[in-house]
Amino acid sequence: MSSQTTHTTPIDERKKATIVLIHNKPLVFLLEDAKYLRSLGIVGVFTGTLPSAPQQNLYMGLPLLLMIEEMIWLVLKGHAVVVPGKDYIQKVYQRISIGDLQILDQKQEQFNQKHIEMRLKKFEELQKRLNKTLKAPSNLIGDNVQVKIPLTPQHITDSKHEEVADSISVPITQFLASAIKTYPLYEHLKSSEYYMLPGMRFGGRYVAYPGDPLRYHSHLIVNEVEWEEDIGLLRLVGGGRLSTGVKKVWCIGSSKEVEEVEDSTDPEDKEKLEEIVCYSVEWSGFG
Repeated sequence: MSSQTTHTTPIDERKKATIVLIHNKPLVFLLEDAKYLRSLGIVGVFTGTLPSAPQQNLYMGLPLLLMIEEMIWLVLKGHAVVVPGKDYIQKVYQRISIGDLQILDQKQEQFNQKHIEMRLKKFEELQKRLNKTLKAPSNLIGDNVQVKIPLTPQHITDSKHEEVADSISVPITQFLASAIKTYPLYEHLKSSEYYMLPGMRFGGRYVAYPGDPLRYHSHLIVNEVEWEEDIGLLRLVGGGRLSTGVKKVWCIGSSKEVEEVEDSTDPEDKEKLEEIVCYSVEWSGFG
């Protein structure tokens, strides 16, 4: 009886997922990327339909639509890269100055030089191993060996793209600025291992699941509020009654400012000045 050994690629070595930003909508078009995001707790919403049945909404397919908060989390955690759409690229080109183009040329020249040095180093190591194996003088693998080092676009790595992207200053668009306000609450729930989906159908920002939505019923309808915001009695009653009527709990969360630590040398104290506080509201007596 023979046994087969399967080899799996570690998550750390996996290529980052690609998110395409089209009209301010983060979309994932590759099936492997959608599977990878699912393993990270990012579910998304399938939006693809067949041309023969454009109005059906039960059996959707790729592309996978993500929330802006999910895109921010994936990029900050190093799991994905964002590829802007055509309209966004045109806006960026309109803002690029001659100085930016010069920086891009310098970055590309530095990358090309580094790539050449890396290939030459690998060739020298290979030559040393061959000399040792053949037990021959080094001049037998003489200086006449031609080494072709292609510099085609497929040799441009993700790090090069990141360097070039960092060299271009692009203002934050309005849709991203609005998501930054709610992102701390999203990250807090994500760190608690909740799966999140858009909560518009239940009047919330998110609907939180304790696990994969295919296995669990959602527990929370989540809304983000300001710490000093007056929620209002009608909103409080409406949120509690609605959530209890659909067998959920209404959760409201906000960033609370914490008093600054005096005489502290910890450089991370600035990040500790805010904490996320959540309250749950459940309407009793029915449901």
